[in-house]
Amino acid sequence: MQGYLLTFFLSLSFHLYAEVIPPVETVIATGYDRHAELRWNHPMEGMSYKIYASFDNQETYQLRHTTGETFFLDFVPEQSHNSTIHYRIVAETAGQSSQAVEASAAIRDFTDDELMDMVQRYSFRYFWEGAHADSGMAMERSHVGGSTVASGATGMGLMAMIVAHERAYEDPEAIKERVLKMLTSLETCERHHGAWSHWYNGDTYQTQPFSTNDDGGDLVETSFVAQGLLAVRNYFLGTDNTSIQIREKATQLWEAIEWDWYRNGDQNVLFWHWSPNNHFAMNMKVFGWNEALVTYIMAAASPTHSIPKEVYEQGWARNGDMVNRRVFYTHEIFLSPNWGGPLFWLHYSHLGINPKGLTDQYADYWKEYVNTVKIHHAYAIDNPLIHNGYSEHCWGLTASDDPFGYTAHEPIYNDNGTISPTAALASMPYLPEASMKALKYFYRERGRDLFGIYGPYDAFNEKYNWVKKSYIGIDQGPIVSMIENHRSGLLWNTVMKDADLQAGLDKLGFEYVVSTSIVRPELSAQMKIYPNPASDQITLQLPNTDLSKPLVLKIYSTDGRLQLEEQLAPTGTSVSVGVSGLYAGLYLVQVFNGENYSNTKLLVQRQKK
Repeated sequence: MQGYLLTFFLSLSFHLYAEVIPPVETVIATGYDRHAELRWNHPMEGMSYKIYASFDNQETYQLRHTTGETFFLDFVPEQSHNSTIHYRIVAETAGQSSQAVEASAAIRDFTDDELMDMVQRYSFRYFWEGAHADSGMAMERSHVGGSTVASGATGMGLMAMIVAHERAYEDPEAIKERVLKMLTSLETCERHHGAWSHWYNGDTYQTQPFSTNDDGGDLVETSFVAQGLLAVRNYFLGTDNTSIQIREKATQLWEAIEWDWYRNGDQNVLFWHWSPNNHFAMNMKVFGWNEALVTYIMAAASPTHSIPKEVYEQGWARNGDMVNRRVFYTHEIFLSPNWGGPLFWLHYSHLGINPKGLTDQYADYWKEYVNTVKIHHAYAIDNPLIHNGYSEHCWGLTASDDPFGYTAHEPIYNDNGTISPTAALASMPYLPEASMKALKYFYRERGRDLFGIYGPYDAFNEKYNWVKKSYIGIDQGPIVSMIENHRSGLLWNTVMKDADLQAGLDKLGFEYVVSTSIVRPELSAQMKIYPNPASDQITLQLPNTDLSKPLVLKIYSTDGRLQLEEQLAPTGTSVSVGVSGLYAGLYLVQVFNGENYSNTKLLVQRQKK
């Protein structure tokens, strides 16, 4: 009898203890091309979570992962592609478990455009979810702790915000508020004759030295900020108070940069650094060819502290000595280093400055860049140093982490076998077919190893079986912006219409193209929804839809979370969809028709049962 009572009380104690471990809440399961993303909240600290999945319609479940995070990216087995995966999440502590919470995600093959959009959306998160909490500025890198933010990455983050606003990755008003917060932080930062330092302490806004003598202004990083300033002041054109403040603050910051100060007197060259402690002791002149073409263009474009053309010609171009014709793998280059150099030189200057049609006395820049990327691609196929993994779909050398630290990788001269996904992905405008092959390889074939919560990881090296499962701001930023420039020309056309920029290009003798049209691959007629507000069901009117192509509906909450996804099968120009499972609130509705899409908003006024 005593044994029975002891067993009874132990069992009762177990169940009572288990009941105080609440299950996870607000589980969101989103299906993609090869993976499902699970996110959840939990009211208790110190939990671990077990994620189980069923690939046979809930006949059996298998343990997929145990984590202390509140998210998981599950790259599913090949036989489960184009199917619905069912998940259970269990919280655990001290050997006890909560009840399982269930969710499901539909995995389906994405179009190329959807794959690019997915990579952009994930990489954008670095600047949204991964930003410094108080300042909104971009962290220099992830997963290292501390509060080091980077000015150049913050400038790239401003441009990523434009992409997110255009693509409705987050609530548009929240994005504008974030942009204004970032601008306010840039205004608060300690500046050096208007220029920003490379790094800051995000908590104090004070310069954080990049190296011993580099404790002041960094003119090249400042030019990446300036590019972002011109972008936001030309994109957010609304009459609302936030948009007005964005334009005013961006202009004030832009006009305060003393580019001419960085001539170190009246020298016909720009100097990279100046600090109040060490002045021009770094003595680093900005000569071409590297990533700093944007620096000279921005300096010439300044309406308040401009430089004359001679500084560009004698400093950057070295009176023409930077031009040196060479041929590698049958591809002719005039500016890039032998074998093409690191690819970030082609990305950073052209997040906003359109290289298509850009020429001056020294180069046809579009031809130069396309050929440089072709050299990189051919080099990976040739693989003269016999590195593991190099191929037509695994290529791209640039500045990134590697097994031995951080360096600017380039063919032949500094190539230890480290591939950086940003190199190929940000080259999408220049060599789209090869870049798309790389995207599919990094994601579809290697996603479990190379793809995380902020998109493709920074770098990997097959020889050393090494993957850097973290991120660097100036590597994630070009992925977002350059893929968008390939898809729509959004940032190129936004920045190129700036009057100050055009004046600078004219001063330096550039020929260039300005287009006011941004390619928005929308359906030929805007989608309409009725009733709107809705309760149980909506009808979508889809005039001129190509019914030979897949038609997919996606409904997102204003925080960017996918709430409903459905393959549509209209018999005419309209189709009805049930929405009774949605909570009351505002949603973004997207319909994809092959490579095209359409956006609109939906208000639901019926509480979920």
